[in-house]
Parts: sequence; structure tokens; C-alpha cells
Amino acid sequence: MFFILRPEAITYAQFLILLVVASIEFFYQFPYYKALRYADTSVVASLFSFEKILTPILAYFIVQERLATLQYLGFGIIILCSIFISFKKFSWKPNRAVLFMIPVIVILAFNSVLQKYGLNQIEWKTFYFYSNALSVPFYLIAFLFIKSAYKEVIEFVRSPFKKLYVPIYSQNIATWISGVFGTLALSILPVTIYKAIGSFHAFFVHLVASKGSKTMNVDNKENLSFKKMTLFILIGIGVFLTFQK
Repeated sequence: MFFILRPEAITYAQFLILLVVASIEFFYQFPYYKALRYADTSVVASLFSFEKILTPILAYFIVQERLATLQYLGFGIIILCSIFISFKKFSWKPNRAVLFMIPVIVILAFNSVLQKYGLNQIEWKTFYFYSNALSVPFYLIAFLFIKSAYKEVIEFVRSPFKKLYVPIYSQNIATWISGVFGTLALSILPVTIYKAIGSFHAFFVHLVASKGSKTMNVDNKENLSFKKMTLFILIGIGVFLTFQK
């Protein structure tokens, strides 16, 4: 990544911003993966849309971001549809995944605005490189305290090319590639518009999870329901409105 991105030197203040971003990118995963145990992947992905409640507010104060009334209306549609997707059978009783996702939503909303703040000062390739590089120590420290991971890590070191690890390699490569384009997009777009476009993430996750369950050996196959498809279409309309001024 260093030789491809050719990052520039950074100041101490920029280092602190990148360190906070890197720490958040690490710690949010604990409640996030716990949430995936209690709900469909598309439902968990949809819960990320709740960031839209906090993102415009934080962006208003931290990066002085202002949007038109129609754009905020689009966000309202996205938020409302996300609520109905996240609750089963239009019941207002949340599943356990919601409880784990609440801290994830809060810290990621703050992290998105903080990234935009950093990208206003740091070139995007430099930002992406250091935010990833600074996350490495967190994973190494975590390994020292999570004893249940010792056996798996030792097995991985001994046989890193097992078929078992192919999905992990694929996931990380996809994450790195999407991260590059995501950082570039965030450096160009207002953070609230960037998060609105991200609402389509839940739609694509739903398609993959509903069609690929047998191939991926996923036990709980997700149904491509009319309700979810309708709500995803409405989210698309909401995203469209966020581009109107």
C-alpha cells in the first residue's frame, strides 16, 4: 500500500486525527459482529442507515456542512424506511441486534464526520494509508488478550493457504478496494451525501444473502420479500432527493 499510494508526511495534529479514526475502525467491530449473530445480514446492514440521524447534525457543527431542505427530506425517507426494515413484521419490538448496533451507529457517525474533517486537511491517499497502518497495533494488542484466538491464529500461521481462509482473504481484499474508492468519494462529496449513497449497501447485501446462501453455506437463508424490496426502492428515492438542491 505504501508503494502504491505514496503517502505524504503528516503533522502531529493530523496524526492524532488518524489515530482516533484507526481506533474507531477497530473497536466498532466487536458489537457489529455480535449483532450479526442475532439478525439477517441485510437487517444489520440496514441499521447503518440510522447514522443518517446523527451524521447531518455532527456535520453541521464539526465541518459546517449545510444542505437544502429537499436533501434533508431525502434523509428523512431513508431513516423511516430503515426503521421498518429493522423491525420484523412492522412490530415496534426491536431484536437483539439493534441493542448491539446502537453504539456502532453512534461512533461510526462521529467517525465519518471526523474522516471528512481530516480529509479537508490531508490528501486522500495519505489519509487512507495512515488510517489503515495505524490500526495494525490495535489488532496485535487484541491478540494478546483474546486467548480464544490463539489456536486459530497458530493454525493459520502453519497453514495460511487452507481453503478455509479463502473467504477471509476475499473479504479483506474487497474491504481494501472499497476503502480506497470510499475515501476518494468522501474527499469529494459532503459527508451526508456520501452516507446517503451508502444506503444502497443494504440492498446489495440483501441480494447476495438471498441468492448466495446455498453457495456460501449460510444456514439462515434470507427471503427476497416484497416488503424489503419496496422499502429499498423508497430508500433509493430518498438518496435521489439528497442530490437535489
